[in-house]
Amino acid sequence: LSGEGSPMMMSPWNQTTNSPFSKPQWSQHEEAPSQNSLIGSLVREEGHIYSLAASGDLLYTGSDSKNIRVWKNLQEYCGFKSNSGLVKAIIISGQKIFTGHQDGKIRVWKVSLKNPSIHKRAGTLPTLKDIFKSSIKPSNYVETKPTSTPLHGIEQSKFGESPILSAWNQLLAMKTLLT
Repeated sequence: LSGEGSPMMMSPWNQTTNSPFSKPQWSQHEEAPSQNSLIGSLVREEGHIYSLAASGDLLYTGSDSKNIRVWKNLQEYCGFKSNSGLVKAIIISGQKIFTGHQDGKIRVWKVSLKNPSIHKRAGTLPTLKDIFKSSIKPSNYVETKPTSTPLHGIEQSKFGESPILSAWNQLLAMKTLLT
């Protein structure tokens, strides 16, 4: 199999191959080497990557195949399956990984201290208990738009240990982390 049709070979940022984009025919002068260039590509043929986060020498990627992959030195290190749909956002805080999914929920994962390639689900936000408790008290009711809107992303807060959640309907919320 030839790699001619691969995204890496066709990338305009790939300066190591004879890509049709590597040197345009209208460029008559030698260009100074760029300070920014592609150092590698990670390829895994199981869905588009929609989210990523880095921690130390590890890169976490989330895809529409329900998988979270962990990469180290441009090689696949390990992975874990969420079984809950498209992984739209990833945040790493200490030994916890937060993943935001198409179903509007956040999964919390812990890295095993004995084997850092093992990730176990520690919880889901919101929990059934949260939903039940807030449905009983009328003071907890929040006016929403008529349609349900999936989670758009999560970001780590500068205000401590609370992630900020965003939805496609422009809602922002701050949640307390599980301990």
